[in-house]
Amino acid sequence: AAARPDAVPSAVHPAHPHASPEWMRRSTLLFNDAARASLAARQPGETILVVFGGASVNDMLRNWAIHAQTLGMPFVIACMDEQLFKRSEASGLPAVLMKQTRGESNLVSTKWKYYRMD
Repeated sequence: AAARPDAVPSAVHPAHPHASPEWMRRSTLLFNDAARASLAARQPGETILVVFGGASVNDMLRNWAIHAQTLGMPFVIACMDEQLFKRSEASGLPAVLMKQTRGESNLVSTKWKYYRMD
């Protein structure tokens, strides 16, 4: 029987650390090792959670990621800056860097502002 697309797997499927589907090789995103392994292990149609943020919301994202991991929910952090990407990588959290490079097409461009209330 085929798994439902919305089913949450009980464990991450093992994947070769250098395996990456064709879409990841063509992507302009930068994937850390944890994201590459996690995303390569996903089946077509399988749901994953994507959370966006920058270093200014690092504490909230880490808390969220710990709970998602505890529940066995597949996720990736879409980092809006290099600082969060480096922190995620150091923590072993699956992350992609959304960075614009001048002169190339099909890259993500963002103009985000973060406001902390503390």
